[in-house]
Amino acid sequence: MFTVKWRKPSSRLSTARSLQLTAYSCTQLLEVLAVSCRLSTVSSALLTILLGPALSFPALSAIDDSRLWLPKNYEHYFSKLRRAARTAEKTDRCESVVRGQLHQERSRPDHPVYRIICRDIDRVTYSVLIDGLTYEDLTPADKRKNSLSAAQLQSMRDDKYWEICQRELSARTGKMMGLTWLTEAMPAPDRSEALKEVFAVDFNAHDIQKQPLRYRAYCTFTREQESDDEKRRRQRAGELLAPFSYSVRISPRRQ
Repeated sequence: MFTVKWRKPSSRLSTARSLQLTAYSCTQLLEVLAVSCRLSTVSSALLTILLGPALSFPALSAIDDSRLWLPKNYEHYFSKLRRAARTAEKTDRCESVVRGQLHQERSRPDHPVYRIICRDIDRVTYSVLIDGLTYEDLTPADKRKNSLSAAQLQSMRDDKYWEICQRELSARTGKMMGLTWLTEAMPAPDRSEALKEVFAVDFNAHDIQKQPLRYRAYCTFTREQESDDEKRRRQRAGELLAPFSYSVRISPRRQ
C-alpha cells in the first residue's frame, strides 16, 4: 500500500505542479506502477492515468480485430462487424472466431450481412451468417450442430424418461404375485408444471390370499434450470438433454 498526500499549492506553483506525490521514492513507485520515468510531481489527471491500470483489470475482447475485414465502402460498419462476430461466438457450436467479413452476395449498402468463420470443438471451421441490422443468426439449420427441433428434443426426452420409468418399476415390482401391467405403452406425460413430467402407470397384482390389489405408479422427472452458458457448454459437449432428477411412487388405486 502507498499513501498519496495532497498539499495546497502556493501561488508560485504552476497548475501542472499543484499536486505532490510524496509517500514513496521513485524506486518504490516504479515497483508498484511499473512505469519507466522518474516521478516527483504529478497532476491529478496524470495520477488517474497512472493508478487506473494498477487498480482495475480492463475487460479483454475475445475477438481479434485483425481477423475482421470490410471493403472500404463498408468500413463505417466495422463496429457492427465486431458485434456480429461476438454474436456468432455465442452460438452453440462456435468455440472461437477465425475471421469475419462482409457477405458480398447478400449485403446491400443499407443492410449488411456478415459471414463469420467459426471453429467448433472438433476444430472444424464453418460459416455463420449474421444479419447486420438485427444480429439474427441466418445460418441454415442443417449447418448447425445439435440443431434438433423442440419436438425432436421432447420426443428424445420422453423416450429416455419412459425407459427409466419402466426399469425402476420392474425393479420395484419384481416380487409381486399375479402382476399384470395395464399400462403397456408409454402414456402421455403430465406437463402441467414447468420443467416437470409425470408418467402414470397402472398395474394389478394379488396378495397371498389371492385378493386383488390395484396400484398406480407415478414416475416424476424434473429437469434442472440451466443458464444460457450452462446450456451452451452442455450442447458443445454433445449432451442434448438437460440434467434431470427423478422419483418413483407407487400408491393403491381405487379402480
